[in-house]
This record gives sequence, structure tokens and C-alpha cells, in this order.
Amino acid sequence: AFDEQWRFLQEEVINKGVLGWIQGPPGTGKTTTTGAFCLSLNMTEWTLTFLRVSKPGYLTCVQVTDKERRWVKSDEESETKLLGRVLAELS
Repeated sequence: AFDEQWRFLQEEVINKGVLGWIQGPPGTGKTTTTGAFCLSLNMTEWTLTFLRVSKPGYLTCVQVTDKERRWVKSDEESETKLLGRVLAELS
């Protein structure tokens, strides 16, 4: 799964410059793959926004640039409401 997810991130997301989603059942390496891949990027060239929904109502958003790291986490609001707030803050 790791190699397939890494290849997707490199070939589809980075090379084509589009948004990418990795989804699947728990324990398949989604967060590990994404974290390792992001550490391989030159952050002076990229801004990373990482959204993780662990279960309904539990959303974590992390944004990393070459100068700062910001995050917001919620376990109280609906994903839709929080996602709107997160995207507004990151704009």
C-alpha cells in the first residue's frame, strides 16, 4: 500500500499539480505515507495543507510552509462547519 500511495502522490498530485485524496480503512498506512512524502518535499517551494478525518466530528488540519506550521483540531463541531472555518483561516 505504501508504494502505491507514494506513487499516487508523486505522479498524480505533485507532477500534475492537483489535489489528492488518500482514503481507506484504518491501519493501511495513509497517515504514515502522507507524512513521509511531505517530509521529502522542499518546503520553500510548497505549501502543504493536510486534513485528517479520524471519525465523524474529529477533524485535524495542518498547514506547513517554509516559515511556519499551523494546525487546528476539533472534536465538537461538524466536519462541514469546521472545514469551512479552517479553509477561511488558511486563505
